Amino acid sequence: AYRTNNFQQAIMYYQLIIEEYNDSSYTEHAYFYQGLAYEKEGKLNEAAIAFQTFLKNFPSSSLLPAVLFQYAAVLKQQTKNEEAATYFEKLVKLYPNSRNTLNATLLQSDCLTASGKTNDALKLLQEALKKYEKAELHPYVYSRLVNLLLLTGKNEEAIKIAKEFFAKYDKTELAPELICRLGDFYKNSKDYINASKYYDKLAKEFPEDKRAEQAALDSAIVSKFFDIPKSLEKLIAITKNEKISNVIKAEAFFEIGTIFSNRADYEKAAKEFAKVATLKEIPVKLSQKAEGRRGDSLFLANMTTEAAEVYTALLQAENLSSYLKDQVRFKLAQSLILQKKTDEAITILHDIIYQHNSEQSKGSVRDWRYFTRAAFELSDLYVSQGKTEEAVKVLQRIENKSLPVAAEARTRITNLKEKQSQE
Repeated sequence: AYRTNNFQQAIMYYQLIIEEYNDSSYTEHAYFYQGLAYEKEGKLNEAAIAFQTFLKNFPSSSLLPAVLFQYAAVLKQQTKNEEAATYFEKLVKLYPNSRNTLNATLLQSDCLTASGKTNDALKLLQEALKKYEKAELHPYVYSRLVNLLLLTGKNEEAIKIAKEFFAKYDKTELAPELICRLGDFYKNSKDYINASKYYDKLAKEFPEDKRAEQAALDSAIVSKFFDIPKSLEKLIAITKNEKISNVIKAEAFFEIGTIFSNRADYEKAAKEFAKVATLKEIPVKLSQKAEGRRGDSLFLANMTTEAAEVYTALLQAENLSSYLKDQVRFKLAQSLILQKKTDEAITILHDIIYQHNSEQSKGSVRDWRYFTRAAFELSDLYVSQGKTEEAVKVLQRIENKSLPVAAEARTRITNLKEKQSQE
């Protein structure tokens, strides 16, 4: 039953053996496999009890190394890390030549790290690095050690150990993960040249790895910090690669658009952002974000009619966050103002202010930034139309709230009232 993955039935049969053949060799195996079956079923408490009973009743069994390992593994799954580390350590000390010894050492280091005992974990791994040089799992010691050194801020030592790893195990299955880890480390450290080097290494040497296409994109993105033409070249290559997923291509088009936008080449930027929406099966948020940036680029290119069309279409999208909706509506209002469609703009700005106040009165938490921007913009429009009282009323909506810009609203109100009294 166990071999056919019928674990519930196996548990029942092992229980019958335990009851029928108490304290025999059959009972040892029954407790052991019953514990394994419980673990397979996800019943960790029952598994732990089975292994505990074995350890209590059969301290001299040949199965003891395996039981110690499985019991410690169950404790680890239960996040009882300190207790698990104790049993992994016991296994290593009692059975230094067991086939599970190095694996137990690796798992013990994980438990120590999870318990906050990173120095003990580092010492354990550093000893294992020398002690188990010929073991099959030796590359995993390198990997764990590099990750832990980076985690604890021992960056120079981590880089040194990583270079040793690549000299010995450059083509192993662990290499892509470690390359990616170093790329991320250098990126977060703002060493973009080295970050690009490691991302390129992953993308080129391990093209079939699941992280390869993301690494290619990351390399292109970090390259813009030191070589924008090279960054563009890499991004364009991604968009033309048929093996690359649409999600990564969409990100690449978005980055190309951002580069053109930063160069103030807004028409080109708008075209690149538009390409995101042409791709199938991409995240809705990414598509919406790209459309928002397309509208912004058209607006900055003084193509306000086209920008308004993009913003209007985007407002029809489902699942648009309240913040993004306010942002898009505010920008639509700005586009309409430049087109001399003031009344339409005023209606939109009023809607932003009204919805913010309405939701806040119901106890909802809503971002205030576009509420205040809409109020300031609306008050300026009223002033331009000679409607000072309406402008003051709008500004008072900000003044009456505990917001960082309340003082600015108060100053504007004072100035408007002084100007009105002078007139």
